[in-house]
Amino acid sequence: MKYITLQNGLLTEVNSNLPNNLVALNNEGYIDRQFFDNLTFNQVLNLTTEESLSTGDFVNIYLATGDILKTRLADSNDKTKLASGFVLSDVEVNGTATIYLNGIYTTTETLTIGKPYYLSGHRPALYSSAISYLQYLGVALDKNTLLVNIGNGIRRV
Repeated sequence: MKYITLQNGLLTEVNSNLPNNLVALNNEGYIDRQFFDNLTFNQVLNLTTEESLSTGDFVNIYLATGDILKTRLADSNDKTKLASGFVLSDVEVNGTATIYLNGIYTTTETLTIGKPYYLSGHRPALYSSAISYLQYLGVALDKNTLLVNIGNGIRRV
């Protein structure tokens, strides 16, 4: 892994990941996928789901009757169901879903490298004026990988 540091007023490539060093870009001008392979994203919640979920669904976390946190499919057309995280495996109704609040999301769908993705229904998509609540999900690292950092939803006018 290559990093960049400032030495004697010049940006210099180094092999050390000291706190003040920046990650170097690959030959295509993007952060190299290898950089993310060693990161740990452990921000997860295990919650009961109110409906069946499929691998790759973005989900909404909400407060159910009895003050119990539960999860359901996210919906970009409903401000009460914006994305809180995503699941990496199928879960049946009333099953326990492991919800990833951020991190690496992989898909079999082809993504556009370097482009931002937004919630569309309950899946990631490129920007579209048809999306009612525009909610940033993350940026494509490669054709099948999204680095997820969920933003707030904004109502389209």
